[in-house]
Amino acid sequence: MGDRPQDAVEATATSIAVLETLTDAPGPVGITDLAAELDLAKSVVYNHVSTLRAEGYVAKRGTEYEPSARILALSDRIRRGFPV
Repeated sequence: MGDRPQDAVEATATSIAVLETLTDAPGPVGITDLAAELDLAKSVVYNHVSTLRAEGYVAKRGTEYEPSARILALSDRIRRGFPV
């Protein structure tokens, strides 16, 4: 998505990568598979997933994770801002 500015927050970029990877997956994903896909430590991925889950953007299904419907609410708010 373009050049990353020098003052970009790496943790935010990692959370977005986690969320996008979950969104692109065909179904719920475990921490181990997610960490392998992102080439990150499981502990790092777990912390990001836990934060996204606490904020309502990720849902847990058994021992795996998937994006929640909260993302749809965001996209709906954005869509309503566009002229028809």
